[in-house]
Amino acid sequence: HDCSEGGLAVALAEAAIAGGHGIECGADTALGRKLAESGERWDSALFGETQSRIVISLSPEKMDALQSICDIEGVEWCILGNVSNSRFMVGDLIDLSLSDMEDRWRNELQSKL
Repeated sequence: HDCSEGGLAVALAEAAIAGGHGIECGADTALGRKLAESGERWDSALFGETQSRIVISLSPEKMDALQSICDIEGVEWCILGNVSNSRFMVGDLIDLSLSDMEDRWRNELQSKL
């Protein structure tokens, strides 16, 4: 999933809704460390529409294959988080129920008409 429309947080949210699984990007992940250590504004890191960023979700047993491909192609990558059952969490900034998030994504506009 690319990050061109809404940035990283929107790409993660859309991927979570499409896959039916939450995601936890806690302080112990690359994203959490980046937010804590870089001094970059959290809104820029999460919602900036920087080009050439994508989100990939894969099973742990395929991580070595991803690492090999990225090494061969000279592509930087990092682990952002882990799939969870029912929450969409980014550090201590975002903590939402996946079912509530999906309901609003699918129905909020219609409810305002």
